Amino acid sequence: MAPKYNAHWARSINGGYAQGAQVEISFEKEKNLGKGTGTEPKPTVKKQRIVEPAKMVKTSYIETLEEVNSFIKTLREELEEAIAKDERIKIR
Repeated sequence: MAPKYNAHWARSINGGYAQGAQVEISFEKEKNLGKGTGTEPKPTVKKQRIVEPAKMVKTSYIETLEEVNSFIKTLREELEEAIAKDERIKIR
């Protein structure tokens, strides 16, 4: 498996600073590296989504099974939506 090289940018794509607008640039070596292809690795941009589970809770404490299920359902939906959009998830 080819190693990955990651570089995180604190700027958004348009050059301005914004929370949650970080972009990850990944470079993956080609499978044919070493076979004389002479090509550079292709950069892929993957958007990052910040998920904050504490903000998904409606109360200060979870005390019932119903509250647990509601919290887990909300968290699962958020995570699944990010994965479906091919986003990288950062938990805060």
